[in-house]
Amino acid sequence: MQMMARASMVAVIFLGILSCLGFARTVHSEVTTLPLYDLGGYMWYTTLGVGTPRHYVNFTVDTGSSDLVVSGTDCKTCGIPLSTSYNRKASSTASIVSCHGDKRCVCVRGNKCGSFVDYGGSINESFTLGKDVIEVGEIELESFIGDVYDIQMSGPTLRAPYSFLANDLLYPEGMFGMGPSDLAEATPLFDEIVATAGIRDAFSIRLADPAVLKLGVGEVSKSATVIPMIQNQFYALEMVDFKIGSVSLGISPSVYNVPDAGCIVDSGTSVPSLPQPAFNALKSGLLHSCSTGARALRGICDVKANETLLDGICYDLSPSEIAAYPTFHYEFRNGGRLTYQPDHYLIPQYYCEKPGMVGLAITPDTDFTVLGASLMKQYDVTFDRVTMSVAFERI
Repeated sequence: MQMMARASMVAVIFLGILSCLGFARTVHSEVTTLPLYDLGGYMWYTTLGVGTPRHYVNFTVDTGSSDLVVSGTDCKTCGIPLSTSYNRKASSTASIVSCHGDKRCVCVRGNKCGSFVDYGGSINESFTLGKDVIEVGEIELESFIGDVYDIQMSGPTLRAPYSFLANDLLYPEGMFGMGPSDLAEATPLFDEIVATAGIRDAFSIRLADPAVLKLGVGEVSKSATVIPMIQNQFYALEMVDFKIGSVSLGISPSVYNVPDAGCIVDSGTSVPSLPQPAFNALKSGLLHSCSTGARALRGICDVKANETLLDGICYDLSPSEIAAYPTFHYEFRNGGRLTYQPDHYLIPQYYCEKPGMVGLAITPDTDFTVLGASLMKQYDVTFDRVTMSVAFERI
């Protein structure tokens, strides 16, 4: 989800409803294709219709969370204009979920069912839970939606999105969480679409041009790299190794796989992350290539050891200098392998001081290995919840 540097990997949800009485005026068993819009390579969003009369809202597409939330007109900290915010009171089809009668539901703002979602410690959104009509392409149905009344941000999140804003792009007002239902107490929107519109329980995301989100896709081609999911809470894969070219980092597979989480495929996180021990080994491996004379890596070999690309410093690199960098390889338990090419991991970053400079699109993390959007952009990625697998087909 990308309003944050490391967004949407952990969702803390205390909602008061487990199911909803959905309806669909349109039954659409074929694939539904929604265009995705690229906000500077930092996040991708699509447009959904909400309420009656219809109000069209831009939602970041996030596979690391499961809630549909939108900035409401009562939110003073969201930074979203009132004209584009969701006005629940103005929708004739909106209803409020009461907090009474369910111990898991926190009463806020009167008797409303309140909850919050925490996106990786960088963004915390508080919302009241309701239901309204949602238009998803040709599909129309009723679903839960969180009306956000407060957002708290920390760290670089406060700066990150705005350096990428362009005149022809709109900042997303909401989050379309497409993660597994285990991340949320209430039924997620995509689960509702599968149940009410009769589509297949699978979707695909293409972040490269032309960027699209496809709902209800069929099985993938034989040329795709298919990797089984290891559990239901996240789209998690079991990773066994990371290589610089053909050289392993030599890190235990247990480091890459957080218990009950594994290696997470998350479109809502702008760049991949590695646990700190693996990130340290990556830096050591690249520095070692300098001492052996194997590679002359600008931004690694020609600077101080604490001023490299892996230290959050950006450099102005030519295409040939980028091409000199090695390909990174992610390897998985079933034999699957994903590559991360230098022209995808050396790209403009929000912290770069000048246009044209690039930073390293891999970050260290305390615990998590995340396959973020800049890596996903090399592939058509299919989340098949029927076969419990994630497939990557090279673009």
